[in-house]
This record gives sequence, C-alpha cells and structure tokens, in this order.
Amino acid sequence: MSLYDTLFNWLQLWLVAEARAEDEAAKDSMEHVTQMLKEVFDAEVKEVKRQADQYLVTYRKEGIEATEVFRKETAETLLVFINENPERYDFK
Repeated sequence: MSLYDTLFNWLQLWLVAEARAEDEAAKDSMEHVTQMLKEVFDAEVKEVKRQADQYLVTYRKEGIEATEVFRKETAETLLVFINENPERYDFK
C-alpha cells in the first residue's frame, strides 16, 4: 500500500471517528492506520483542513512537511455508507 492510500484510509477513519464519537472500532482502526503511517512510512498526520469540495491532509515524513488533497465526496464514502446502513454498525 502506498503512502497516499494509507493517508486516504486514515482520513476516512478520522471522518468516521469524528462523526461517531462512540464508535470505538473506528477509533481503534484509525489508531492502527496511524501506527502504520509511523512504522511503514515514517509519517505523522499534523492537520486536516476541510474545504468546500476537498480535504487537505498535512503530514510530516522524514522531517519534511507535505500536503495531500482528497476529494470530499470520495473521502466521505465510508461515513456515508455507515450512515446509510446503521444496522450494520450500531454496537449499542
């Protein structure tokens, strides 16, 4: 998996964790991907900025800061799917 793909997965999980504070599975998954970013790519997410039609994910890799841009519609796909299928993700 590439750094770009891993950042995209992290962003999707971050969006779910932000929208569903009680969702421990989303938090655990996001922590796993965070650890993967660190161990595999020596990268750490520093900031997420929301814009009208995109997300900017700023990260530091090997001491250099960079930003990847993700389309809002694509980044929010997992959250939309979960919201449209709550019976699959309601752990209460």
